[in-house]
Amino acid sequence: MINTLRFTFFLFLSSICSYSQTNQVFKTRYQGIVKGGTAIIGNNIVNRVDYNNTANDPYYNHTKQALLNDEFEMEYIDIDNDESTFSSSSAELFLDNSQNKKIVYAGLYWAATYKYTSGSQNTNGKFGPEDLAREQFTSVKIKLPNQTEYTSVQGVTLFDGIEDKNYNYAAPYVVYADITNTIKALPNITGVYTVANIRATQGALEGGVAAGWTLFFVFEDPTMTEKSISSSDGFIGSISTPSDVVFSIPQHTSLNSIQAMVLGAALEGDNNQLGDKLFIGNQTTNTFTALSTPIRKEDNFFNSCITQGDQYLFNRFPDSKNTLGFDVFMTPIPSSFINSNSEELTCRFQSKGDQVFVFFSALQTEINPQNLEKESSTLVKTKKGQAIKFLPLNNDLLVDDTKTFSSINRLQKNNTINEVQDIYTINSATLSEGYYLLANIFKTEQKAQEFIYYVNSKKIQADFFVNPLNNYYYVYLAKVSTPDEAIELYTTKMNTSYKERLQMLFVNDGKPEIEPKEVPIQTLTIPNQPKGFYIVANVFAVNDNATNFIKQLTLKELQPKTFTNTVTHFKYVYLKKFDTVDEAKKELEMLVRLNYTDKLWILSVNNSK
Repeated sequence: MINTLRFTFFLFLSSICSYSQTNQVFKTRYQGIVKGGTAIIGNNIVNRVDYNNTANDPYYNHTKQALLNDEFEMEYIDIDNDESTFSSSSAELFLDNSQNKKIVYAGLYWAATYKYTSGSQNTNGKFGPEDLAREQFTSVKIKLPNQTEYTSVQGVTLFDGIEDKNYNYAAPYVVYADITNTIKALPNITGVYTVANIRATQGALEGGVAAGWTLFFVFEDPTMTEKSISSSDGFIGSISTPSDVVFSIPQHTSLNSIQAMVLGAALEGDNNQLGDKLFIGNQTTNTFTALSTPIRKEDNFFNSCITQGDQYLFNRFPDSKNTLGFDVFMTPIPSSFINSNSEELTCRFQSKGDQVFVFFSALQTEINPQNLEKESSTLVKTKKGQAIKFLPLNNDLLVDDTKTFSSINRLQKNNTINEVQDIYTINSATLSEGYYLLANIFKTEQKAQEFIYYVNSKKIQADFFVNPLNNYYYVYLAKVSTPDEAIELYTTKMNTSYKERLQMLFVNDGKPEIEPKEVPIQTLTIPNQPKGFYIVANVFAVNDNATNFIKQLTLKELQPKTFTNTVTHFKYVYLKKFDTVDEAKKELEMLVRLNYTDKLWILSVNNSK
């Protein structure tokens, strides 16, 4: 249940406008205390067209060489093969332990630049209309998970720039609809959401054509920590001087050690236009720090992509890396950004170059991590063949991936990696078990093969497998048997041979039993570490990852411990330590009989003669 009495908190907006432009003041849309969390999905609804690609073909170029949306002809994405729709795109909601999730609130937003139906650019570089009509844009359709028919949605206009002299060159609009009751009627909220009939200008438009939708969820889950959640919306189009969204922090929230998340959505943030920033700080002390991730740089936070933490969200169709002017994000706030004695937290939007239209912002903070409820059963058996979808949106497992570790820098050979991320897991009886270094994920085999051909042209070997749960094609550059080998390849960028982003993925074959002779054993020499045989459950380079993983093991009534490798500075989470390898094997075998089927291995430390 939402506890609205124990704490009170308010959200307000302090906007500072420049050049006489008008911002639509943000207002609180949702606020509450929830034992659960939040999730956000979305997608763009327009895309580039050229000689080789339709609008339905993903635009993967998110580099400095990528063109902008005002350098392309832009048309509607329409993926549903439904004659009743003229535009449509989809995104999939993944929630870990979805059976525990109960929807509390769901808010749908759609936004676009929409001056007229279609336009073009003449040889002199001037933009003009081809079809001056401008239809109503406040009604759309949504297709819910496991449904074949669309549901009509009527929204309310938060902003329309057609009559505003400062914005009528692009005429951006923002519409909102509360669809909580519609989502509550679903037996399971996870799955594919498709939104259709969002209107935007087609062709070309001054400033570029951009459009998309985002869906913000608040859910309850009794197995998760209590969260303070607040969302707001409006329109901030002029941010050459700071525009602030100020959230108050509930009492008993220790932000110095507890997780905080900022979520948001914006229109027209260009990939290669620098100067737009999101600061986190405190108005009273006027102390602010620019937020960044490996994808969202400090001086280009709004850069045309859809992300969670430091990951692109690929569970979309089309799954463009570069959305050409539409941003959705869910980003951890490093605890070092926050004054633990403060009663408020401010999100400050500012741009000294790129034009950005911010229309949604939310804050999630953890209240009391001690309120985790223990599960009724001690251990849950993973059925053979059961699979976990890629990149699950379990907010309690999200981590602060913005920290930099000198130990990782020492491991690098080209000094281009600053972070090590989680090793995600797929459980499958049909795939070969091991640790994979993923380079990309595609929805079609043709695109996967084209990417492999591109990688091979750089003299790098690549292959793919199909995830049996979502039927996506996972392109990988290497497969190894241990996490240490995977981390070494990841931190060295495949021994300096591959400069693009990589993702570590563990494939578990789902077998319910491990024979003692098959138990993996690794050997390490670690100065000053007590010798013995450790039953290891995981290894992390980011301390917060280890902390959150330990929470999950504690819920299963296990008693995990940790030690740090003084050479690599990686943190190892282990269940028990023994003097002999036979004792360790017997204990591991017992854990399997108790239905602990996550990856375990024996680590021999300082036993070499």
